[in-house]
Amino acid sequence: HGWMLVTPKEVPQQAVTGGVHPVLSGGDARMGIGCAEVKVISSVVPKASQCVDIRAEITGLMGEGEPPPGLCQAWAETSKDSGALEPRSTWADERRLPHEQSVLPEAHRRRINGETAEQIKHAVAVKARCHDTSVDQPWPANCLLGITDAYALLVTSLWLLPKSLLFYPLLMIAGMPLLLAVKLWMCTLPACTLFVDRTRCGFRVFAVVAAVLSLPTVLLALLSLAMDMILYYVFSLLFCCLTFNWRSYCRSLAALQPYRGGPSLLAAGGDLVVALAGTVHRVGALEATFMLATMLTVIPWFKYFVNANPFLYPLEERFVQQLSTSMQDMSVPNITRAANDAIVRCKLEHRIRKALRRWNFVPHYPWPPPWKRWAIGVQAGGFTDGPGLFLLLTHTLPADCAHQGSREQFVMSNSAMLPWQRVMLWYNNPYHFLTGWIEAQVSTGLAWQVNKARGGEHPMWVVATKSPWHASRKAPFTVGWVDAMFDGWLPRLVHLLRSSVRGEAVANELFEHVLSKDGISRPASQKKIPWVETKLRTMQMGGSVFGAVGSE
Repeated sequence: HGWMLVTPKEVPQQAVTGGVHPVLSGGDARMGIGCAEVKVISSVVPKASQCVDIRAEITGLMGEGEPPPGLCQAWAETSKDSGALEPRSTWADERRLPHEQSVLPEAHRRRINGETAEQIKHAVAVKARCHDTSVDQPWPANCLLGITDAYALLVTSLWLLPKSLLFYPLLMIAGMPLLLAVKLWMCTLPACTLFVDRTRCGFRVFAVVAAVLSLPTVLLALLSLAMDMILYYVFSLLFCCLTFNWRSYCRSLAALQPYRGGPSLLAAGGDLVVALAGTVHRVGALEATFMLATMLTVIPWFKYFVNANPFLYPLEERFVQQLSTSMQDMSVPNITRAANDAIVRCKLEHRIRKALRRWNFVPHYPWPPPWKRWAIGVQAGGFTDGPGLFLLLTHTLPADCAHQGSREQFVMSNSAMLPWQRVMLWYNNPYHFLTGWIEAQVSTGLAWQVNKARGGEHPMWVVATKSPWHASRKAPFTVGWVDAMFDGWLPRLVHLLRSSVRGEAVANELFEHVLSKDGISRPASQKKIPWVETKLRTMQMGGSVFGAVGSE
């Protein structure tokens, strides 16, 4: 249920009934983004005068004079020339969505959002290209880099095997008291706690206790990271000198530059305590002990030596989109509320907690403290059912958060209907194996996946290389592997959200997998999803962190 305006080229007339979208065949299509139903006026693309009728459908849902979210500036200028729509600059600021409204000075906004000037400059440049964010970027493998893959994996095997035998037992012994204390503290919180009040004396006392208990783990983690960095430079410089790879090294540094200088993990101790507490509640203390040891032992080496090594590989930014099946039978506010209940809420309902224990990916993005809008999040992952293999740390920015009176944040996706979370994977964060900018939000599905309207999208702009290993969807800890994993996980997420909103029976009836592959992963069974009208508008948060971001 997206609306579209196209340049004056003839397209075949399509029968449009009961929420079926027309399919454009050929032609230079320019598609806007909104949530009104498509109406085909004739077999020829409508002229400016006819576009007024389509715009009336949009403004009935979006509000008079309000631009469709995600409309890029280049398309707005094209629309201006055709007379179909006004350029974006003429829309009044008060009609924009909350994340588009500038309230604070730029430096203040960057500080509370956990942003850098280089990061935002790069994001604006990517957005200005107006590329299609509904389909993966082609990523052909460069077979000449197979030798580099062999070298990287050989060194990895020779180093990580003896290191794991040494550090895994030590880290599990050191981390057990901390995680057991976190589990006991979680038992003191009321059932279904939304978020932890970090201004209370009780939390501050426990944070001090957790800091003392974590000292052995922190020292072992720093020792492990220092050993990784020594061998990283030894084997990386050796390869770069032998292959005269310095020109590629300089270009690769430019790809990494936007993701340097993010907020330090060492300065976010309270965030780490809250994120670990929510994760232990979800996966259990014993499982979390092993997963924490994996994160501290294995993940930094995969990040810096294997995945984002400018000395070994020619690095560039890769775009990958994961898009769930359609949730157009639920309103956008209901979708975001259900997602917050499963992923943001500190202490879960028993029904949700039981469902999450069967997932191979369990994210927890806690609500930020009052003095900033970003927080540390934790992702628990595994290879099969159940998340019991590794933990990952992220920097998250929830779009709902109005701390410091601002909800402004830049959205890179051109297919986003309404932002929900930004997940930053900074290069200076050693405890996530990827580097890049990720978003999670409700999508329009435009332009190439309109059969997934109002699905959950997970666009990723990640620094990667085109070697055979990194282009594969089966190689662990690579972008392709994450893409394939999300194709299997997103249907489970949709099932949980739908069961929370519409009930278990409806969720089981409409459940469907996708055909996982590069490019576009289509729904496997092509089920017809009922359409429920939704209306987006600016709405204050009130007193609840899970208040609606719109109205039904």
